[in-house]
Amino acid sequence: MQPERILFYRLHWSVQAKLGNVVLVTGGVTDQTETTLENLTAPEFQTLVMVLRHERPLYFDPATATVFSGNEIVGEEEID
Repeated sequence: MQPERILFYRLHWSVQAKLGNVVLVTGGVTDQTETTLENLTAPEFQTLVMVLRHERPLYFDPATATVFSGNEIVGEEEID
C-alpha cells in the first residue's frame, strides 16, 4: 500500500483512561479511507496533534503507521 494524503482528522481524548485516539481520513474525493490510531499516550497524542495542526501537506503510510509531511521550503511559508 502506498502512502496517502491526509484530508481530515478527528480527535478523541479519554479523560478517565488518559488515552487518545486519532482518526485519519485519507484518499481522494470519492475514495476516502478512515484509519484510527488508538490508545495513544498523552505525549504521543500531543505530538501527533501538533503535526496535524501545523504541517502540510501530510501523508499517512498504513504499512508502517507513519505520518509524514511533504517537502517544505526553509522558513514559515507552506507549499501544497
